[in-house]
Amino acid sequence: MKQTTGIIPFTRSNAKKCLCWQCPVQIDSACIKANVKKMGDVMSTKFFKPQVVPGLYCSSGIASCKDIDTNRSCICGACEIYHSYRLGSGLPLDHFCKDGRAR
Repeated sequence: MKQTTGIIPFTRSNAKKCLCWQCPVQIDSACIKANVKKMGDVMSTKFFKPQVVPGLYCSSGIASCKDIDTNRSCICGACEIYHSYRLGSGLPLDHFCKDGRAR
């Protein structure tokens, strides 16, 4: 069942649907690239934590990597999670990596 508002669960299932790792905002980030390399291990262990997962910011909030370029356009609006949880009707509308989790 799709939720209409509220907090997005920080789950492996949602992380698999997340498009953040493809986003122009973080495409050149060395920190993000290092975390992406760890994703196979993270997705299958107890170390599934927001500080390591390079995405799902609509759930976890502001990116822990500080070398992202939030002046670039984001792709939040193209994400399945964005539409499933109707994030276009909440705040912030996008750039969750900069402005914090959906509320």
